[in-house]
Amino acid sequence: MSVMQSAAAAALLLVIGSLQAAETTRGILVAGTGESTGKPSIVELSGTVTGEAELASDAITKYRDNRQRAVEAMDNLKIEGLKVSGSGVSINSTLSPQALQQIMQGMGSPGTGSARLQVSEPLKITIEGVDKMSTEDLLGMLVRIVDAGKDAGIAIGPSFDYNQYYNYGRLNQATGLARFRMADVKQLRANAYSAAIKDAREQAERLAALSGVKLGRVVSVREGAVQNSNVNVMYYGQPPSDDAEQHTTTKLEDIKVKIVLQVEFAIE
Repeated sequence: MSVMQSAAAAALLLVIGSLQAAETTRGILVAGTGESTGKPSIVELSGTVTGEAELASDAITKYRDNRQRAVEAMDNLKIEGLKVSGSGVSINSTLSPQALQQIMQGMGSPGTGSARLQVSEPLKITIEGVDKMSTEDLLGMLVRIVDAGKDAGIAIGPSFDYNQYYNYGRLNQATGLARFRMADVKQLRANAYSAAIKDAREQAERLAALSGVKLGRVVSVREGAVQNSNVNVMYYGQPPSDDAEQHTTTKLEDIKVKIVLQVEFAIE
């Protein structure tokens, strides 16, 4: 084969490849949106149990007693589905509020004698099956838990660090006392996927009818994008790294899963 023949063959292959590529991209491309909502089935409250003293042995003893009292207080509520779990003990050296006030008033360092040992552990109070409860019953249950926790010495809510109390901006930040989430979002996600595909097909059928062509099979499905931070957006083929965080809210409201799919249909 001569050089000219080789060049002609290469050019022909290039043209054929271009035509094939162009042919594969012919079709109707639409973005289908699907939404599915469900009631949260789990409510979580965070708390902290501590033991503080000048001597290490006294701090540990206080921590153990306070933790036992906290667990017993939750058990005595006899709430179905309630569980208490810890997430690790921490030991810190802290200053008393009086020592911190002395520093803030410019009276100098109070010295090492004012340091106290603090043993603490974050606790998570979890209640399952709250989707079957009315709002009034749920609120009443949360009030009982918070009151019992406070009576038992549990600091319900975000932990407070006396060493940071001078940071007024942090103190003024509002935080949710309870977190609501779903135990399983598989069915919710499946419903949203189906709705997104259905929406995409309806759009494509309308465009095909307006264009006077016949809609063919689905050629490709790709992820889409939504500029909305108030909903949980799920992308096809890319599950979230943490479902619990993706479907958690501090408000007593339905949790929404929103899916956007870019679907391409062939034209017959």
